[in-house]
Amino acid sequence: MHNTSLNSSDDNTLNIYGVLYASPTDTDPVIIGGQTVGVPLKVNGDISLTVDSGPNMTVNVVSDDYNNTVIMPFVDQTPTATGGAFPPADHANILFNVAAGKTITVNVGNELEFRGLTPGSNPRGTTVHGAKLLMPSKDKALLPLDMVLIFAGEGQTIFNMAEGISIKFMGDIDLTSAVDVIDNTFTNVSDNAAGTKVFITMEQTKADVEGTSANPVNKVLFRQTANDFSVPANTDLRNLVYVGPNSIITLYI
Repeated sequence: MHNTSLNSSDDNTLNIYGVLYASPTDTDPVIIGGQTVGVPLKVNGDISLTVDSGPNMTVNVVSDDYNNTVIMPFVDQTPTATGGAFPPADHANILFNVAAGKTITVNVGNELEFRGLTPGSNPRGTTVHGAKLLMPSKDKALLPLDMVLIFAGEGQTIFNMAEGISIKFMGDIDLTSAVDVIDNTFTNVSDNAAGTKVFITMEQTKADVEGTSANPVNKVLFRQTANDFSVPANTDLRNLVYVGPNSIITLYI
C-alpha cells in the first residue's frame, strides 16, 4: 500500500486481503500445511480513502479463521539497503476523509490489527506455522514508526464487527525489538516504542454531536453485527476494541 488515494466517484469498494495469494488474478489463496498464510499489509507513506461525492464507500477486510489481518508501516528490513521499487517513507498514515452526509463502511469479518513498527537493533521474529522467521534490521539506527489513522470530514466511518471479533490498535513495549510478550524479556522498556495513533478530527457542529441537528452523526462508530454484517446482532459473543501499548485514540481540534 503505497501513496494511494481512492475516491468514491471512481472506486467505491475496496477489498483488503490479509492472506497470501500467488498472483493478483488468483481466486484462491496459497495453502501450506492445510492452512492459509497470513501476510501483514505494509503502508509506505499516505493512504487516502476519500468520499466527497457520488456513492458511499465500502471496505471489506477479507481474512480467515487461521490468520488476522495486520496493517503496519513499511520498513526496508533487508540486511543491506537496496532502495527497491518503494523506498521507505518516514511515515505511515491512513486517512478516512468523509464529506457530510457520506459514509465509509468497513466490514470486518475476522480479527483486524493496526500495529506500529519498532525495528530495533535485534533480529525481529515472527512465528509462521510453528517456524520462527527472523527478519534482521538493516540499520541499528532505524527509528520506530507509528501507524497513524486519521478520521476527518463531517461524515461517518462505520466499522461493522462480525460476531466475537476484535479490532486492535497495537504497539510495542520495548525499543530493542518488536516484542512477543510471551517469548521475550524486556530489556529497554520505553514509551518511545512504536504504537498506533488514532486521531479523530472535530469538524462537526455542536448540534451534530448532541443529536439536535436534522442528521446527527456518530463520526466513528464500532458496531456489533451478525456475521453477514446485518444489524442487530443476535449473539452472546463479545466484540472488543483494544488499545495496546504506546497507542492512543484521541480527538484532534
